[in-house]
Amino acid sequence: MTRTVPQRAAAGLNAAAVHVEVGLRGARARGPLLGVGLHVSSVPLIARAEDRRLVLDTGRRRVTARAVAVAAGVRHALEAPGDVTIWYFEPGTLDWPELAPGRAGALSGPRLRQLEELDTTLLASPGRVTHAAVAQALEALRRDPSLETRALAELVQRSPSRLRHAFIETIGVNASRYRWWLRLRLAALSLRQGRSLTDASHEAGFSDAAHFSRTFRRAFGFPPSLLVAAAGW
Repeated sequence: MTRTVPQRAAAGLNAAAVHVEVGLRGARARGPLLGVGLHVSSVPLIARAEDRRLVLDTGRRRVTARAVAVAAGVRHALEAPGDVTIWYFEPGTLDWPELAPGRAGALSGPRLRQLEELDTTLLASPGRVTHAAVAQALEALRRDPSLETRALAELVQRSPSRLRHAFIETIGVNASRYRWWLRLRLAALSLRQGRSLTDASHEAGFSDAAHFSRTFRRAFGFPPSLLVAAAGW
């Protein structure tokens, strides 16, 4: 069922639905942008304007393009007058220089066509990370998102500081931020099934709905209540 967002003049949102798909590993959203401020994604993303162009703002520079790629951990905001498709996917799913840690910029036409060919597979891909300890830690977190960095470090036989450095160097964010992604994805799956924000937050391992809302806003730039109002799952 499709639901619409009430007109919100202050946020500049259109009264239109956002279609959301949540896969085993990734997610995709199509519709008007709900985010209105700078935020940091825990995983890589690619955004494509459906008709015109969009603007990528990193706080230091602005890039206008049909599609942009943003690595995990890069502070950014997106602006567009029309609908946008955003893919969120696991680290290592696309081994492209445009998504290397710290990168954010325009995506070329050939890359965009390649992305469209892969489209649906991105939601199910576990990604392939070449750093052995990070790959092992990522898989452990996918099985149990409650694992803290110290426990992960013991599991992969690294010190916590070395593992933190390896995470940031390899995928652009530390284990805590990647854990956010896993929990937020679980919460989105619960919301899709009709759970309340409170129930979804608890099922995903957040202490309460307020903690979930703060984490969601930091990762996506808008509160989860707005997604609930907008989403056509």
